[in-house]
Amino acid sequence: MDDGIFPISAYELFEAVAPKCNDFFIASKPHSLKFVKYIPVKFVHKLSFINPLFLKSLEQYDFVVLHSLNLFNRQLVQHSDPSRVTFVWIGMGFDYYDLIFESAESLLLDKTREIAAGARNGQPRWRWFLKQLLPLPLSSFIATKRNAIKRNAIKKIHYFSPVLENEHKLVKRKCEPPFPSYIPWNYSSNAKIIDRDCALENTVMGRNILLGNSATPTNNHIEIIDFLSHIDLYGKKIICPLSYGNQKYADFIIKYADNKLGEGFVPIRDFLPLEDYTSLISNCSIVIMNHVRQQGVGNADAMLAKGAKVFLREENPLFQLYKSKGIKVFKIQDLEADPSLLFEDMAKKALENNKKILKQFRGMEIKITMTKNLIEQCCASKSRIR
Repeated sequence: MDDGIFPISAYELFEAVAPKCNDFFIASKPHSLKFVKYIPVKFVHKLSFINPLFLKSLEQYDFVVLHSLNLFNRQLVQHSDPSRVTFVWIGMGFDYYDLIFESAESLLLDKTREIAAGARNGQPRWRWFLKQLLPLPLSSFIATKRNAIKRNAIKKIHYFSPVLENEHKLVKRKCEPPFPSYIPWNYSSNAKIIDRDCALENTVMGRNILLGNSATPTNNHIEIIDFLSHIDLYGKKIICPLSYGNQKYADFIIKYADNKLGEGFVPIRDFLPLEDYTSLISNCSIVIMNHVRQQGVGNADAMLAKGAKVFLREENPLFQLYKSKGIKVFKIQDLEADPSLLFEDMAKKALENNKKILKQFRGMEIKITMTKNLIEQCCASKSRIR
C-alpha cells in the first residue's frame, strides 16, 4: 500500500515467490506513472481508509504490506481491525527517524545546521513563515501530538522491517508496547548488481571520491567539503549526487563547493538510469557518507560490491551494522584525524571478504529467501488471528 512509487524489486520479489497472488495499491487519483511501467497498480481514493467496504476487502488478504508509514497508511491501520488484518510495515527511514531522534536538527552537524535553517529546507514560503509565528511550546506540542498518533498506529501493526535490522530496537525503545515483531525484509533495487559485482574482481575504475547520496542537508556536505578543501587530492574529483532532494540546497552546495574545491567538484544534477549511474560512480574508489542516520544504503552497498573504500560516521547505524557483519568500513572521525587514510589502499583480502559477506546478506538469493519467510510467517499469523 503506497501513495507514491513502488520499488520494482518489491514487485519482482513477491511475484517470484507467489506469482499472481499480489495486489498493488496507490492511494491517489488515477494518473500516468513515470517510473512504474509494468506493475498492475490499482488506484484507491485517498479517503479509502474510512470506506467500510474497502476496509472489509482487506480481510481477504493473508497480509497487507505498508510501503512506509505515511499519512494514508497510518490512517488505514488506525481504522482497521488488527484481529482481522495482518499488517507488515516496511520502513523507509523517513517514517521512523522522527521517533528515534528528538528533532530533525540532531541529524545535522553544526555548519550544515546553520545552512539548512537559512535555506528553509525547501519549504513553501507560507509554511516557513507560519512556523516562525508558532511559539516553540506550541510547535513542540504539534510534533509530540503527531508522533503520539503514529505510535498508536504502530501498536496495531504486527510486523516491522526497518531499512537496517538494528534500527528495530532503536524505534522500539521510543514506543510503548505492544510493538510489532521484527521480520527481516527490505527493498533492494540493486541486488542483481551486487551479485554481479561481488562475483568480479574489483570494478572501481578510477580514483575519485563519491560524496553523499542526495541534495538533502542530512548528508552534511559542508563539513566534508571544508575538510577536503585543505587536502591535496592529487587530481581526485569529488562526485556528488544532487539529482533528488532539495534543489535550493543543491544550488547552495554547488556554489559553496565551487568556491572551496573549484573544478574538482562534479555535481550530478540529472536523474540517470541505474546502469548509467553505477557506471559513473564506478570511477570512485573512495566513498564518504557523512550522515548521522542511515541514508544512501544502496549507494554504500553498491560501492562495497565494486571494491571501494567506504567512510561512514561512527554513530551511523549503517556503520554499526556493517561492522557487526564483519564488513571492513572506516570512520569519518578517523579520516578527519588522519587524512592520509584517503590514499591508503585496502588489502585485497579485506576487499574480497567485503564482497563475500555483502553477497550473503544483500544479494538476490537472500532476498528471495527473506520474501519466502515473510510470506510463510505472515500467513501463519493470519491463520492464528482467524
